[in-house]
Formats: sequence, C-alpha cells, structure tokens
Amino acid sequence: MTRCLIKKHRKAFVSNIKSINSLQRVGYSVIVGGIFAVLSSPTFAVTKLNQTFTPYVGTSHAYDSNLLRASGNNTNPANGKTLKDSFINQIRAGLNVDWHLSRQQFIVNADVNQNWFTAFDELDYFGHDVLAQWNWVIGSRLKGEIGYRHDKSLASFAQLNANTQGGVLDNLQTAQLYFANAEYEILPSIFLKSGFLRNDWNYGNGRENSNQIQNSGEFSVQYRNLSKTTIGFRAVITDGKYPNRPDNDPSDNAFFRTSYYLDGEWRHSDKLRLDGWVGYVQQDYEHQNVARPPDKVNLDFSDVVARLDINWLPSEKTTLVFSAWRAVDQAFTSNATFVLSTGVRVRPMWLPTAKIRVEMPISYENQSYLGGDPNNTGVGSGQNTNFQQVDDIVDVGLNLIYTPWLNTELSLNVKHEDRSSNADAASNFTYDAQTVGINAKVEF
Repeated sequence: MTRCLIKKHRKAFVSNIKSINSLQRVGYSVIVGGIFAVLSSPTFAVTKLNQTFTPYVGTSHAYDSNLLRASGNNTNPANGKTLKDSFINQIRAGLNVDWHLSRQQFIVNADVNQNWFTAFDELDYFGHDVLAQWNWVIGSRLKGEIGYRHDKSLASFAQLNANTQGGVLDNLQTAQLYFANAEYEILPSIFLKSGFLRNDWNYGNGRENSNQIQNSGEFSVQYRNLSKTTIGFRAVITDGKYPNRPDNDPSDNAFFRTSYYLDGEWRHSDKLRLDGWVGYVQQDYEHQNVARPPDKVNLDFSDVVARLDINWLPSEKTTLVFSAWRAVDQAFTSNATFVLSTGVRVRPMWLPTAKIRVEMPISYENQSYLGGDPNNTGVGSGQNTNFQQVDDIVDVGLNLIYTPWLNTELSLNVKHEDRSSNADAASNFTYDAQTVGINAKVEF
C-alpha cells in the first residue's frame, strides 16, 4: 500500500512539473505560473506534530471610482489630474507559522505586497504586515501573550480632503503594535488579567503632524462558568502624545484617557451567541489652557459607550452576524482627532454549496467629531466657534467567495460607499464611491 501511495504522489509531482513548464512556455510570470501550478495540487501546508508552516501567494485587481474620496464639488485637481478613478493592482506573498513547543505556542504571520495605482502612480508602494506572538503558559493557572506587529500600508482617504491643489497627499501609514498581558485564575472560574499595549502611528511627508503614540494599561476581573457564559469588569488608562506638535498647537499634543467597561458573553446554544460591553470614556487634553483660551472650543470629552455582537446560525447553510455600537474611535484626519462612532452592521452569509459562500455586508455609521471640526472651523484651526462636524456613512457590499480546493480561494467583491457631512460647504466631505475587485490566494 505504501508503494502505491509513493507511486501516486510521484505521478502527481511529475504532472505538476509539466504544468509549470507549459505555463512558462507561454510566457507567464513566475508568480502567476506558481499560482496556477498549485491550483491543481493538494494543500502543501507542512504539519508535523504540533507545528504548521503555511506559505502562500496572492493577487488582487480592483477598480475604485473615487480613490481619493473627493467630493463631486471639488474642482481642485490632484497634481494636475482631474480623474478620480483608478485601477489598483497587487501581488503578495507570505507565510503563517503556528508552532507548539510543549504547552507554549508561537505564531508568526508575515505578508509582503507590491501595489500599483494606474491613475496615481505617486501612491505606488511596497507594503508589509508582520506579526510575532508568543502565547505562554506557566503551571495550570497562569498564562498570557507577548507580541509585536509592524504594518505598512496606504491609509484610507475617507476622512481626508486629499484632492488638493498641491498634489495627492502622502497617506502612507506605518503602524507598530507592542503588547503583553498575563491572566491568573485566582479561584475556580474567576480570572484576573492585566496588560500593556502600545500603538505607534507614523506618516509620510506632509502628515507628520498626525504622528501619534498611545500607551495603554489594562486591568480586568472576569467570571466564566462551564456553560461559557462570561461576565467581567475592565479598566483601561491611555496616555497619548503627538510628538511633532508643540504644546500650544490648537489641537494640543497630549491627552489622558480613562475607560471603564462591563463585559459579557452568552452562548445560548451552538447556533446563537451574544457578546458585548457597556462603559464610560473620559479624555482630557494636557495643554488645552495653553493651546486655547477659555472662549475657544473645548477639546475634552466624555461619553457612554457600548457594543453588541450577535452571531446566529438559523440553518446549516445560513449565518447572520449583527453588530451595533457607540464607541470613541481614532479619526485619521489631517489632525488625527477622535470621533464618537454610532452605527449598525448586518452581514448575512449563505452557503449554496460546500465551495461557494455569498456575503452581503450592509452598514450605517454616524461619526461625530469630538472637540469640534478637525479640518476647518474647530479642532486644528483655533477659530472661535463651537461648530462640530458630523458625517453619515452608508456602505453596501456583495462578496462572492469560491474555494475550488482546500488551499485555494477566489473572490469577487463589490461595494458602494456614500458619505454625507454637515461640513460639506467648507470641506467637500460629501462623496460616493464604488469599488469592484477580484482576488486570488493559494496556500502551499
């Protein structure tokens, strides 16, 4: 029987070599040739004992009708270009490593990608996303995580008036994440957890003012019973700094945030799961009195926040994911302020066959900029006004995912995005955009 298996795999290997040579003869690139050769092969992920090593390659080709998210009222050309649309082409390669050594787990995810924009070649870039994480365990009650992530990618233009007379804004973002935490079971079903998190965002020429560092400490106590119901309390303190801003910058250059949450998760059955949190956030800026006299806009803010996620499987072939939230989020504007985001998202999924999945994500979000308008008359301008920018965003999408083999995924993605804003007269923040893309990924 062993000889038969060896003979069978040898025959498959020879067949694959012939396939690759055939593709080379017709002039395909090495990357594309590799992808199509693997399409006819089984998964080549290396698994030995508790170790998994999975390299992959991929490509995507997309069309965006409004890449810079410019308003229809915007008449300023970007670098002499009046076009808004562009094709975006990407090739990528990477690997995923999941290695177990006794009770310790080591995870490495690495991805490199080259991106081209047909109408805005000044945005072309070589990006990457690398994660290294150690899930450690000591004894029967103590465990935790230590990790680092480094990502370089083009940030969204959705909150920027990027189509300006001076040219396309350099929106390349380098993000670093450091994290470490530990969890200890002090009593049966009761866990104490503490951790440290550092986020570091850096931008290119023209956006150094948005560079930001956030250091956060977290403490939580949690109860988990055998039915996997979870209830807990969590406190987070965050110290934030904008290293390239002076103390008297109208947007300030440092803040301190305290957050308190009640967390919960309830698994009613294998088909229904609910989880979420409710809490309170308060953020105070350090140099507000220096940056702004008392008659200027107050930057400090506080509010009640909450989130609810529902995962429901009404049948074997259908899934419904629902999310509703009210949360303080980072706003990636030219002055890197914050928004109070309130929204809902619904994502129904359908499996017509074992190899095809259809998704239709729909979302609505209201973004209220905290501390005033970050781009014109409020935060960042020093104007004597209490104007506050508020945006409404509606997204409707359709995703078709096809998995012809265990190691191969092909997808078609369509999306419509619409944004309206009360700041449109000053900033041209109202726009719409349509995107269509095809993607392919093959694991070895």
